[in-house]
Amino acid sequence: MRLSDVKRRLRDAGIENAVGESLMLFRHFTTLPEYALRLDDPEWESAELRDAVYRREKREPLQYILGECAFFEEVYRVTPSVLIPRADTEILVEEILRHIREGDKLLDLCTGSGCIALSVLLHSKDTVATLVDLSADALGVADENRRRYHLEERTTLLSLDILKSFPEGKYNIIASNPPYIPEKVYETLAPEIFAEPKMAFVAEEDGMCFYRAIVDRGRAHLADDGIFAFEIGYDQEEKIRKLAEEYSLRAEIKRDLSDNPRVAILY
Repeated sequence: MRLSDVKRRLRDAGIENAVGESLMLFRHFTTLPEYALRLDDPEWESAELRDAVYRREKREPLQYILGECAFFEEVYRVTPSVLIPRADTEILVEEILRHIREGDKLLDLCTGSGCIALSVLLHSKDTVATLVDLSADALGVADENRRRYHLEERTTLLSLDILKSFPEGKYNIIASNPPYIPEKVYETLAPEIFAEPKMAFVAEEDGMCFYRAIVDRGRAHLADDGIFAFEIGYDQEEKIRKLAEEYSLRAEIKRDLSDNPRVAILY
């Protein structure tokens, strides 16, 4: 199989970055040195590579095929049990790091792969985190990732439905990238999205039910000078501000590189 064949097949399948993804597949599923990938048209034959190309043609996310995803300054294990980390979510990590202090306790709700909490711990001193998810499979992936970075002693994993209950204890930062997409919007998304767990995307109350539940239950578990830190949808700024007002909180909104609202800090 030639690299040019893979590029063509991915391009024909509607993959926007067919050239870049073809190179990533060759890097992962061959033992060719980097200089060989820069030749005009390198060739490699293996069942693993052919299967990977076929899966990507069918619009299975590249990260699941590779089994990992780069996020912030780390690389995390990902499976179809967890949401694939996005670059926009790195803004949430940056904001948490801007507020977190030595020795603080972080609560990461709807943790998925654990990428948010684990990147925060890796870039802060003497901090600890509780990682919460409803899915046991997702917590299994988060466990793999915390072990990869030797963070077992600084983390606690907890299976919990945060719409029904809340972790015990006090936390300096309660963070979450929760489901926030309404069902009607979810149905219009790119094909790759449907390979990811739907429960990580869709939320009732026009996408606001998790934010409301977290703020409502979380207030009693937030330290006196603590904050909520949320990833939000591009059209949810006013709803988040209104929610904050209902609970006598202030809302600080951070925007992404496209100038869309992306992170909300409530305090």
